[in-house]
This record gives sequence, structure tokens and C-alpha cells, in this order.
Amino acid sequence: METMWTESAADLAPLLGSQFHGAKFLPGQTVMEFLSEIEHIVSRLRAIYGIVLLDNQIIAKITMSMPPKMKLIFKPAWESTAAAERTLINLTTRLTQMEKEVKQCEEEKMAEALLSSKKIDPAQQSTSELARHDKEGEGRSARACWECGGTNHTRANCRDYKRKLKRKRDEEEEDRDKKSRRWEREDDDRSRQDKDNNQWRNRRGRC
Repeated sequence: METMWTESAADLAPLLGSQFHGAKFLPGQTVMEFLSEIEHIVSRLRAIYGIVLLDNQIIAKITMSMPPKMKLIFKPAWESTAAAERTLINLTTRLTQMEKEVKQCEEEKMAEALLSSKKIDPAQQSTSELARHDKEGEGRSARACWECGGTNHTRANCRDYKRKLKRKRDEEEEDRDKKSRRWEREDDDRSRQDKDNNQWRNRRGRC
């Protein structure tokens, strides 16, 4: 049983290493999902084999794995940051914030494009149709909110939309915390198993 466990662990170490070096952003994957994946691999390498990856190694892996569009925006700003501030915590915070800003900008552009596509060319309308259109549109803002239907603000400034985003962020954070706690329990279980195995081997050696 001892030989089988040792061989299994030895086989898993290079597999985890390959997973770390081969990890990359998948289509539709969020920053938090990718960071959680990297964190899980690093945690298992440390807990099971005592392999500790430096923050600089993890930072380099994350920045090199970013999609081209995200890397084009983020990399110059990150490299211009003072070396003392280029920490793993700051990287996580800035990547998460940038993802939110990019997503919000894209949603605003889509809303504006949709509004533009629905506009009717006045040159194609008769005089009566144009007058009726002007009367119906009197007092109505062209920048309508696609979240609540309000006409005095855009979706980016909508209170309903902001509350919805906050709930979503809170749920993602809660889900991440649950995963972290589960991984910690798994790592604790493995550590206890390693300790029990070492004690068993020591007793066997004394015999």
C-alpha cells in the first residue's frame, strides 16, 4: 500500500506542474475563475509536495496567459508600475477592476449601436411622418436605459443595474470563498494523511 501511494504521488507532481504551466484563459472564462484555477494548483503543489512557487513566478504566469486584447491594455500599465507595487495581491485587484471596466464599456457600446440601428433616416420619411415622429419623441432622451427602461440615464448609471452587478459580485466572492475553504480542507486532509503515513513508516522502521 505504501509503494502504491508513493508512486501515485510521484506521478501527480509533474501533472500538477504541467497544469500550472499549461493553464490559460478559456473563451468566456472570467479573471476570478482563472485566478482560482491557478491558486488551486499552487496550493496543491505546496501542500502535497512542499513545492513553493514564488509570487514572481505566479505573476509571470498570469500576465503571459492573458488573452491578447486584455494583455494589450494591461501589460504596459502593469510594467510601468513601481516594482514594489507589482505584487500578486495588486495584480489580482487590478485585473478584476480592468475586466469590469472593459465589460461595462462594451455593454455601453452595444447599447449605443442598438439605438443607432433603430433610428430612421429622416430623408426617407414624409413631412407628416417626420412631424409625428418629432411629436412622439418630444421630451424623450435618446440615451435610454436598457435595464429599467428609463430615459434620463444610460445603463451604466442605472441604479437597478448597479445593484444587480453588486449582487453578482457578492455571489462570485461567496463562491470563491467556498471553493477556497473546500481546498483548504482538502489540503489539511492530505497533510494529516502525510503525517499519518510518516508516523506509520517510523513505527515500522523501529520494528
